[in-house]
Amino acid sequence: MKNNFTTFRPEIKDVKIKKLDYETVYLDEFKGNADKEKYQLAIYDTNHILIDILKDRKSSTIREFLLCHKDSIKKVGMDMFMQFRNTVYSCLPHADIVADKYHVIRQANWIIRDVRIRLFNSDAKYREYKKYWKL
Repeated sequence: MKNNFTTFRPEIKDVKIKKLDYETVYLDEFKGNADKEKYQLAIYDTNHILIDILKDRKSSTIREFLLCHKDSIKKVGMDMFMQFRNTVYSCLPHADIVADKYHVIRQANWIIRDVRIRLFNSDAKYREYKKYWKL
């Protein structure tokens, strides 16, 4: 039985790479499985429009993208993962780096939670009451 479906495959050599002219970009990793990599990196503009998806989150891949567009990028929003931060600092020393609000709030919540647990655990009365709790 013959298959009636055809696949359109554009010639890669005919496609021209469009120069990125965004001043602000946001880096956000997500779990995927492209090329047997566990994480990929999505790059967005200020209007939350996807610019590119990098095949992994390795420094070399990020560096390659940033160096191609180093003249146009002025601000980078991202989580403060050390690898991202170091790569952006080395490739774009002139760019402002902004931590995204989700990770800032999450970090603040973790700090408050840890202080609260430490305070309660240091109180002898709390320990006495705690042994009668049932969940």
